Amino acid sequence: MQVDDVVQQLKTIYQRRGVEHYGEQVTQLSHAVSCAKLAHHDGQSDSLVIAAFLHDVGHLVDDLDGFQSRIHDRVGADYLQQLGFDEAVVEPIRQHAEAKRYLCHREQGYLDTLSEASLISLVFQGGIMTDAEADRFENLERFNECVTLRRYDDLGKAENYIFSEAEWVFEKIELYLNQ
Repeated sequence: MQVDDVVQQLKTIYQRRGVEHYGEQVTQLSHAVSCAKLAHHDGQSDSLVIAAFLHDVGHLVDDLDGFQSRIHDRVGADYLQQLGFDEAVVEPIRQHAEAKRYLCHREQGYLDTLSEASLISLVFQGGIMTDAEADRFENLERFNECVTLRRYDDLGKAENYIFSEAEWVFEKIELYLNQ
């Protein structure tokens, strides 16, 4: 698939389904833009800014009667990999639910910061990690990016953006895929 086609496909998904809510008080599009802006403001790499924007795309590309929300991280990562995104984008997306499980285990007070929707999904995602799971997670090549993306996911829930405010991210995606 050509880069222009990939970008157009992503735009179409966010135009059609970005207005949906997923248990939070913010739309999918607003959450995506908010997370990307946080990453951009912090001077993160283009790959992490893009991952921050696309991390919940698995909610939008598959309708499995609610089951997909339990595995949306994997659904989204697999989808983006098929579109040609590299591991620098895909792996933090694939691991962002695991990063929540990790932070609940390793970081005192983190669990108390989670929204009600995030607490509910934590149960379906495997609950709080064990010591052994956390040790394995810390050995991931992109461990830091996975945890950083998770923090943006937790914070990016305050704004109500419209589609045109995502254009800069789509331009960044096009440039990134054309490298």
